[in-house]
Amino acid sequence: MSCSKPEQVHKFASRQWSSGSLMRGLSFLNDQSKKEQVEYGDILSVAKSRLATLQAQNGQVPSTPEARVRAVTSPQDNSEKGEMSEDDLSEEEDADAPQQQKKATEEYKKLAALNAKLARICKPKAHSGRLEVSQEIHKQWMAGGEQRKSLLNILIKANGDKAVFKKEIEHMQRNRIKAVCRYCTAKSRVKTHVRRDKYERNIREFWVDVATTGAFERENEETLCDKTGAEGTAVSFDLGLPAEQPQVDDRGPPSDPDDSDAEVGSGNEDDSDRSTRTKVPRPGDVQEESVFEAHENIPEVVNNLLRVQGRMDTLYEKVSAVSSNEAQESLKKVDKYRSTLGNLHDELADLKSYFDGHIKACSEDEKFDKANLISMLR
Repeated sequence: MSCSKPEQVHKFASRQWSSGSLMRGLSFLNDQSKKEQVEYGDILSVAKSRLATLQAQNGQVPSTPEARVRAVTSPQDNSEKGEMSEDDLSEEEDADAPQQQKKATEEYKKLAALNAKLARICKPKAHSGRLEVSQEIHKQWMAGGEQRKSLLNILIKANGDKAVFKKEIEHMQRNRIKAVCRYCTAKSRVKTHVRRDKYERNIREFWVDVATTGAFERENEETLCDKTGAEGTAVSFDLGLPAEQPQVDDRGPPSDPDDSDAEVGSGNEDDSDRSTRTKVPRPGDVQEESVFEAHENIPEVVNNLLRVQGRMDTLYEKVSAVSSNEAQESLKKVDKYRSTLGNLHDELADLKSYFDGHIKACSEDEKFDKANLISMLR
């Protein structure tokens, strides 16, 4: 019989244990990063400025490569005469630079100290959790940003005095409460902004805006409207008689059989009266009147055509600026209408000039006859 060894089972740490270790390590790193970092650049600059100040007091030249080069190459005549060279001026500027850096460093340290003091005032105590300021001031400090800057400015104005700072913020808070009460107790808002406490009726509650949120939107809207209108008479007219003119009987309109006897009995009446009663306009008279009326209307019709044609040109320019398929189809129609209007205008202009020329020729002739003129225009 062969005996087999039992398989060894390796137990690994559970996933929960490894996750807890990672979380503890992450929290440790966060704590380390929250500590104040030492700015080595500022310390080095302060040390250099201090060294330069001490060397200047002892009358020694700083042992830098630039200083050694200036000491070798600078002429001694200017120093003997008391004149300052460009190198001396640059050395003075270099001597002033550490002082400026020192002032900036001191201001930075003061500001950092005031900021730390503000944090100690506004934070709750580590052991007791008690706050030295009100909850509103604590929330303002926790919000950060402009609210924390305003609190820091108040502390700077108080020269870092905690008592003066507390008095100032309490005074601001009281003014805020007074303003809220004055706003809510107005006659127009007292019914909607003030109510009694549910459990203690002697306590009044005011409606206060805790936070304000808003959204800013910008909308652009563009519309294109085109209207075309015309004033005047109709643009259509007839030259001469229409194609389907009713036939006019020279014998006059048909009479009723009852009136025939009356006409026979009135034979003594004047022929002139009878002609006036039964007079019907002749075809020549109708044609003559329509021709001359059409001639008089030609200038007005031409003006209307020019007005409409100008508006069609404007519409053509606006539609051509649009690049859609519907706009292109409309553009073709507008172009067709433009060409039609142009042809009508040219025909009317030719007709008017032809008519005016014949009237002038007939007026110069002694034997002016309207019938001849109408026959020429047919």
